[in-house]
Amino acid sequence: MSRHYWALAVICLLFSVPARAGTVEGEAFYRERIALPPQAVFEAELLIETDTQPVHVVGRATHAPAGLPPFHFTINYVDNPSLDNATLLVRATVMVGGVLWFKSDRKNSAVDGGKLKILMVSARGSAPVGVSPLRNTYWRLTEIDGAPVQRAERQREPHMILAADRMHVAGNGGCNRFTGNFTLNGQSIRFGHHMAATMMACADGMEQERLYLKALGNVASYRIEADRLVLLDGSGKILLQFSAVALR
Repeated sequence: MSRHYWALAVICLLFSVPARAGTVEGEAFYRERIALPPQAVFEAELLIETDTQPVHVVGRATHAPAGLPPFHFTINYVDNPSLDNATLLVRATVMVGGVLWFKSDRKNSAVDGGKLKILMVSARGSAPVGVSPLRNTYWRLTEIDGAPVQRAERQREPHMILAADRMHVAGNGGCNRFTGNFTLNGQSIRFGHHMAATMMACADGMEQERLYLKALGNVASYRIEADRLVLLDGSGKILLQFSAVALR
């Protein structure tokens, strides 16, 4: 059999089973009579939810600036076997300066070929002044990868503070103090992979501290929901959650 025949056979095989793809379209809106500032950003994220794996992002559409509602979006994605037994969901948000203003009011199931209508509700409540700033706030660690944080007796609570006047972060893992640098660009945030830390050995909380510092190194973005800080990785998975204690 000639080499040309084999080459033709391979080409036919490659193109006989094209990759399946999908598109999710829709619009998101809110009912409040609120005009968004010019720096507002709308984002719709396509999520996979399964019984065995955490929710993760497989596609997104972003409007920056957000403009006026309704916000129309189209999310394209490439299908794969992991989607066969998964639920596809769409999450919609409006962020202003890294602070969450509006979010989806419920889980919105994505049906390929159908257009979604997503209602967003205020994430700020009735008092916008209650939104905590990212910097110069004492952020008390509350969750690591969805697990609640335990505070050991006679030890500091895990926390961090991002300085207001320089790109410096300081905190405590529950046993050891740590310091380092961070970079900030819109909603993107990165912490230095080599944090300086004390070298104490404590009776409790050492594994929790290790997971905390490891997660900080994988952070790619953040969002603030009133007095709650959420840190996420590059896929949109929530790594760490904090509650705010304002510094006076």
